[in-house]
Amino acid sequence: MDRYPGEFYEMHQQLFDEVCTNSAPVELGGVELAGVELVKFEPHKSYYYLTDEELASLDGIVISGSASGAYDKDEWIVQLCEVIRDYHQKQIKLSGPSFAPQIVAEALRRKVEPNPPGTELSVVTINLASAAQRYFGTKRASYNIQVHHTDVVTRLPDGAVSLGTSGVTEYLGWMLDRHILVFSGHPEYSHDP
Repeated sequence: MDRYPGEFYEMHQQLFDEVCTNSAPVELGGVELAGVELVKFEPHKSYYYLTDEELASLDGIVISGSASGAYDKDEWIVQLCEVIRDYHQKQIKLSGPSFAPQIVAEALRRKVEPNPPGTELSVVTINLASAAQRYFGTKRASYNIQVHHTDVVTRLPDGAVSLGTSGVTEYLGWMLDRHILVFSGHPEYSHDP
């Protein structure tokens, strides 16, 4: 991690900065991303819960990767699930790659377990579900992304819609209402801001 001494936080901040400053204006879910400032929170080091006032100052929350399993019973994971359930009820926008689809599904009391076919580690083609095409306003049928996961969501939360499949992993992301958008994959693996 010599390139990113701040680890995931710095890597994600640089990725957001690159997207927001070197491309046409990006709009996601009705919000234009003219610039993104990330606030670092490390739940495994200390419990942290945002007040309603703090939440109102944010456009959303990005959950990054973790080497832990979403179904682990570590105190920080149990507490993170509680916070996610509360934010879901408040319709706070939640997004993120890698660990995010798993921890949000686990928080919403759905099934996360080792991927039945085994670990998926490679660049895969994700075949977009028609609901994902409508959400993103694209006719594009697929995209390629680096994935690296052993655990997967095997049952989506009620009302959730799959973003697509690789053929090995059934749910390579999902969305719920207009406030949850999570996906498997590591865009930072193939992009060096």
